Amino acid sequence: NLFWFYSHPAVYVIFLPSVGLLFEIFATMSRNRVFQYKVTVLVIWMTMVMAGEVWVHHLFVAGMPNWIRAGMMITTLMISVPVGLLTISLVGILYRGAIVYNTAMLYAIASLFMLLIGGLTGIPLGIPSIDVHLSDTTFVHAHFHLVMALFATFAIFGGIYYWFPKMTGRFANEKTGKICFWITVIGALTTFMPLMKIGVDGMPRRYWDYPMFPEMEIWHQISTIGSILFAVGIVITVASWIRGALNGEKAPENPWHSKSLEWTHTESPPVHGNFPEPVKIPDDWTPYNYGND
Repeated sequence: NLFWFYSHPAVYVIFLPSVGLLFEIFATMSRNRVFQYKVTVLVIWMTMVMAGEVWVHHLFVAGMPNWIRAGMMITTLMISVPVGLLTISLVGILYRGAIVYNTAMLYAIASLFMLLIGGLTGIPLGIPSIDVHLSDTTFVHAHFHLVMALFATFAIFGGIYYWFPKMTGRFANEKTGKICFWITVIGALTTFMPLMKIGVDGMPRRYWDYPMFPEMEIWHQISTIGSILFAVGIVITVASWIRGALNGEKAPENPWHSKSLEWTHTESPPVHGNFPEPVKIPDDWTPYNYGND
């Protein structure tokens, strides 16, 4: 209980900054405002408050009274509401937007896709009668890595491509970035979708040998191929970042035409102290003031 009392809120320490990256990229690359901005901020606070109240769903099969299971089932399903509203807000940004499908945007869209898969597969795990079967299977393994590892990784990759010109003054190679994007996405799905399938069939987690499940061996082999493909994509991506930082195409100060201060009021890369002179911010200023040019 002490472990999960800490570790479940820690999931949202990863989740919420990643969502922030997606909002920034979606708004800029869609030339659109954040959909229902005030509601979105309120929903983020709701998620923070509720994050500490649902840790027991990790312990449904550890032995506890049914009335506690019922209470934790309700709170677990309730936290899907603010997360769902955040997802709706992200999709709302895309509506009627002038979307630019560069590498940063592609990774952001893939991150949202991973969140949808991982989040929707997590809702059944909040129901004790289902979790009794799926707990400690590779279904849980796949769910967690989709909603945390891949969702956060793709959000970070999108953020790196988005802020790469600001950090280095140069562009990362877009052609290489898009090729690696497809390699990593295909590799990720090839790794974890088979684990979901055999997890539903009852394949336990943490097994390095499985002679009692010969029919599942092929799915593990497919998953292994996917993980290798994913690793290859990551290695090439990091190599392209290094090359881009050293001799990539020079970028203008605001290549994405963003409205936020780090793009409009300082150089790329930023000077010492970030801004060359104090910035006067109007009272009605917003970093998402698109559509009012």
